[in-house]
Amino acid sequence: RVDRRQRQMCIRDSQNLALWKPADQSSVSPWSVQHPRPGEDPVDAEDVARVVEQGLKLAAELRSAGVDVGSRFSELHRLAHQAQGSGSVRDLYLQVRGIVRELTLAHPRLDFDDLLFVKRAPGSFSHMSDQNYGWWSRPGGGIYILRDWKSPHARLECLTEGWEEGSFLSPELSFDGRRVLFAYCRYYPDLASNPDKLAKDSLPEDGFYHLYEMAIDGSNVRRLTWGRYDDFDGRYLPSGDIVFLSTRRGQFVQTRLGQGLETLKASLPDCFVRCGGDAYRPVSVYTLHRMRPDGSEIRALSPFENFEWTPALAADGRILYARWDYVDRDNMPYMGLWSMLPDGTNPRAVYGNFTHAPHCVFEARPVPDSTKILFTASAHHSITGGSLCLLDTAVGVDGPEPIERITPEVCFPEIEGWPLTYFATPYPPVSYTHLTLPTIYSV
Repeated sequence: RVDRRQRQMCIRDSQNLALWKPADQSSVSPWSVQHPRPGEDPVDAEDVARVVEQGLKLAAELRSAGVDVGSRFSELHRLAHQAQGSGSVRDLYLQVRGIVRELTLAHPRLDFDDLLFVKRAPGSFSHMSDQNYGWWSRPGGGIYILRDWKSPHARLECLTEGWEEGSFLSPELSFDGRRVLFAYCRYYPDLASNPDKLAKDSLPEDGFYHLYEMAIDGSNVRRLTWGRYDDFDGRYLPSGDIVFLSTRRGQFVQTRLGQGLETLKASLPDCFVRCGGDAYRPVSVYTLHRMRPDGSEIRALSPFENFEWTPALAADGRILYARWDYVDRDNMPYMGLWSMLPDGTNPRAVYGNFTHAPHCVFEARPVPDSTKILFTASAHHSITGGSLCLLDTAVGVDGPEPIERITPEVCFPEIEGWPLTYFATPYPPVSYTHLTLPTIYSV
């Protein structure tokens, strides 16, 4: 039985509500995207046109910088026109990609021969916090240099050949390009299954991540940190000091030099996250710390009660970092971008403190000759990785307006879905030769 009101609703719902209205659908639902049929080539003329447009913009930028781009403009236009009348465009698409790659490698900012990078297996516990604990580490990889990386004859060189089986994290090149700062922990097969990780003195000391430094050829290795604390993500400061992340702030509510020195003498208890964990999975809070170049005078920079991530040096000498502003509100989406002076003073929100998507603004790096910042839009319940974005704080400090997705094919993980592939560790080539730093930055 259908009453009059229900019949009216049925008549209303059967009307074409979209008739004569603009087609401005903005849904990112998977059902709103055209998917290839089985056996159908997923590349079409629109894909070619999109890459051609990117190539033309890049060629114009290079030409304005004085780079000879030859006949690349006409070649890109020819391939785009040819794709319009072709059934299968895969070969044309690959040709266009090849031209764009040549143009990219010709950019003056890529005028260097070697790439420094890390090879590693992600930790066995997939979480933005747990990924940085030595007890969840998995073995394999090392610190590498890819020599002559733009050449077809590139050579791979391992700088950590012969090290005990373990895990390496976050290599950072010194300003003069002669030294490498990185984190390493030795792998112990039974450490992850230990039911009482709170009993720190029963755990192997080198099973925690610690900071090391070596020459760019792998020689002159020296260890900088000690103790049953995880130390990682070290970054050089212009003063020569090192800023890094560490669990050694522990349960102190202030930040004094003497407290940092106490961690060198004993395995002090850690501070833990609000929302979970136990003796098998203690979620120890790590925050920003600072030390002298030789590893002395370790002290916490931040008295913040929760996690901080991925520090980097901003163009004006401030420290960029992400922090979990988990205070009297939902725990999920508030891993925004913050900054502070290198002495720990004047912390302030930069972007995303009231932004739901993305969850985490990680691995922020300043873009040269620009006010923009490149970062990885990452997930809460996963390792660091996701879509790459450009942030312009001149546009705003919250919401989607200030950011541009430069890898729009990858959704923001978790908050929008789980992508099949992801990006991580973006690094725009930065020059520090023109930095003018106030006196306070050299404390």
